[in-house]
Amino acid sequence: MAATTIRNIAPILSGLRNLRCVKSIRFNHLSARCTAPSLYYTPSTISIRDYATKKAKKEKAASKVAKKNVHVAELSEADMEGVLDKQKLENDMRSVLEELHDQFIHQLTVRTNPGVFEGLVVETPDGKFPLNHIAQIVLKNPSLLLINLSSTPQYISAAEEAIKKSGLNVNPQIDSTTIFIPLPKVTKEHRENLAHNAKTLAEKSKVKLRDVHGKYVRKIRACKDSHSEDLIHDLQEMVLDMMHSHTQQIDALVHAKKKDLLGEK
Repeated sequence: MAATTIRNIAPILSGLRNLRCVKSIRFNHLSARCTAPSLYYTPSTISIRDYATKKAKKEKAASKVAKKNVHVAELSEADMEGVLDKQKLENDMRSVLEELHDQFIHQLTVRTNPGVFEGLVVETPDGKFPLNHIAQIVLKNPSLLLINLSSTPQYISAAEEAIKKSGLNVNPQIDSTTIFIPLPKVTKEHRENLAHNAKTLAEKSKVKLRDVHGKYVRKIRACKDSHSEDLIHDLQEMVLDMMHSHTQQIDALVHAKKKDLLGEK
């Protein structure tokens, strides 16, 4: 009986002698445990992604732009002849910026005065006219402006529309052939409304830039049958780069104007 018991226990004792201690790493601490020879602990794999910093991303993007600009800069006037008038493209895009700059100076002022209304462009069925060419502008008192269109009553609706879209943050009211404009007081709300209008005008300018971009890209693509594929591609990239450059200038203009309107330093 005793011999039988010993024979049954022997394999168990042999297995205990073979037990070994293994270390398993879990994250940042060590824990030791014992296990049978046939059991092994397989730690779960943790994949760590090294995310690029904002600075690294900007440097990478700038590097790509620089390399592309070097290649585009190699295009000569002879390469572009008959496909793209670069000078005209620059003039068209620059005119969008100049128009916005003029709007910021003459239309978006904290203290509204009669002079800012004089150059407002009024679109009529007979063409576009400055407001002071079709109306008489009079400052009745420090808080009220009158625009008299008695000599051109057919343009009164167009004049009202131009005033509303001007970004001047005023509320025109029509009475017969006269438009009354209460001049707003300089309040925080008035400043914020002007800053919002500055952003609206800037977005309209960006749309105009995209229109210019689209016009020239269509012209370039129309020449694809008579010019190399690489040239067509490079010229399209040039137009796109110029649009991005002018868009950045618009962002800088509106940022500075909003700070000025809000009285920020």
